[in-house]
Amino acid sequence: MISDGKAVITVEFTREQQTLIYRMTGFARRSLSLSPLQTVALSMAASAARSEVLPVSKSAETIKQMLRPVASGNGTYLLKIWLTNQQKDQLKRITSISHSSLVVAPDEWNPTYNETWPDESNELRIGEKITLVYGKNYRPGSEGVCIIALPSDKSNSNDVFGTGRHPATQLSLELLESSVRRGNRVLDVGTGSGILAVAAARLGASEVLAVDTDPDAVAKARLVVRTNDLEDAIEVKLGSIESADGIYDLLVANIFPHVIISLAPAFRRAISPLGTLLVSGIVSARADDVIKRVSAVGFELVEQRSQDVWQALLFIKTPD
Repeated sequence: MISDGKAVITVEFTREQQTLIYRMTGFARRSLSLSPLQTVALSMAASAARSEVLPVSKSAETIKQMLRPVASGNGTYLLKIWLTNQQKDQLKRITSISHSSLVVAPDEWNPTYNETWPDESNELRIGEKITLVYGKNYRPGSEGVCIIALPSDKSNSNDVFGTGRHPATQLSLELLESSVRRGNRVLDVGTGSGILAVAAARLGASEVLAVDTDPDAVAKARLVVRTNDLEDAIEVKLGSIESADGIYDLLVANIFPHVIISLAPAFRRAISPLGTLLVSGIVSARADDVIKRVSAVGFELVEQRSQDVWQALLFIKTPD
């Protein structure tokens, strides 16, 4: 269904369309909103290119790619959403032009986070020895057990990214469990709430640097580090990989696929010879693109795990 308001046109996706979007992007997206002026302008651009696709982007280069697709793998990641007959008719009434589908660039979508810390009574077991606990349930881990404590203060629970319940986080923790070696120097890029950084320290890393470009994430990660009494082992900084100093034995990045692709050369420079790169947050539809790019800059894929539509990949840095 398409609703035409005074200031915005909203495309409400069908259940089938929502399923496709989630499977191909990892986003639970129910609608898409455009201004009437933007919709008409995009429609006219499609008509001029003799295309029945309605391109949805603010980038002129991306719109050009949508209307005249480049060779596979050489451009922006795009998703085509076929319109229902009702959507076609409604859109034609707005634009006076027939369109068969929408094409969107999912990497342009701004994510929203609304996870909250679970109730204190809950515990979450991940892998063989990792347990997430909450608030008053915190207890130091014994030998062979990795306990990660999350705050119980609900005033700090809004818009949390990283409670341990997302498949991408769980996959990362599983691979960390088998990858961290005692005394390792670890870099966590896009730390979110800091769970992976805490896990690395609990699993034996002697030094962990956690970075994120979101000030709110940095504040929450610092809170989680304090909750686990790991201020001496983990430093949390605002920024990305350029904030890191020196070389690391293991780099973990639970971030979006297009960011992994863009940062791949920097990842290699930050990792020691034969060091380890763990990347997650990758929807399965994007995994091949990530593997191809990361391998091209000098890594060898050694393990690939999946859960739901998500994947985590473990690479070893190859010799120069």
